[in-house]
Amino acid sequence: MKHRFNLSILTWLLASTFSYTCAASSTLPDIDIPQDEASKKRGAVVYYNLCRMCHSMKYIRYQTLGDIGFSKTEIDKLRG
Repeated sequence: MKHRFNLSILTWLLASTFSYTCAASSTLPDIDIPQDEASKKRGAVVYYNLCRMCHSMKYIRYQTLGDIGFSKTEIDKLRG
């Protein structure tokens, strides 16, 4: 029993050290994330088509879709 406990502690220490080393040595490139109206609109459409299948749209304020460039008819079409 004690051997199994020591092995689990050793495994945890190795895994945590490895994950810390990987996180410290990795760097992400600087990228420009587009903030234009077309990009926001595409993101909303992607969310509507993919994410809403599992995640609720219960708290979406449809008025804010107009702020990113959707017309009233497009908003009504998204609402269903």
